[in-house]
Amino acid sequence: IEQMKSIAATSAILFGATLIPETEALLSFGSCPDLPLADNFDKAAYAGRYYEQKRDIGNMFSMFIKCTTKEFALNDDGDLDLHFRAHFDPMFRYMDVGGTMYQCDEGSADTWTCMATMADKPDRIPFKIFYADYENEYEIMYYCSDAAGMMKYEQFSINTKEEVWSPETEAIAKEYVKNNLPQYYAKWDDWTVLQTTKQGAEHCEYDW
Repeated sequence: IEQMKSIAATSAILFGATLIPETEALLSFGSCPDLPLADNFDKAAYAGRYYEQKRDIGNMFSMFIKCTTKEFALNDDGDLDLHFRAHFDPMFRYMDVGGTMYQCDEGSADTWTCMATMADKPDRIPFKIFYADYENEYEIMYYCSDAAGMMKYEQFSINTKEEVWSPETEAIAKEYVKNNLPQYYAKWDDWTVLQTTKQGAEHCEYDW
């Protein structure tokens, strides 16, 4: 149980992947939408360095953080090594966690994308990628969990391979959100729901 809590907290803090359900930002009435995960996942195209650009502000684990990054690299076994990192302002330091994504050829749009280990723990846990745009080099993480039968918790983040996303990339991502996750499109500029993550040399010291 403690291991699961640790992985949940780490993935929420450095959020780039849905490993297990966590308490998240957007609480609303209704049931979760029936949305598929990324299909035909391409490890080689997905690999690279990502910078978080936008996320749920209500995630208790990721308040007061900046410079959130993720790195995915193909290893000699053909699996994806991962590294999540962020600066925690209340602690005045960066924190990070590593792991590996396995079985990416066995996942599906209805189950999980890969199975992942985190923080040197051997157990493999479902790793879900909602949407990856390989051409425009960004990804969207979305997770929804039914709560109390009448409500739902949702979590959301956008990560790009651009250190600070361009207006063009933001516009493309925003259009996808409009068509597939309209509840976030409606709150795109509402700072009480979505937060822009600080990135760039002015705010961050990156360690790849």
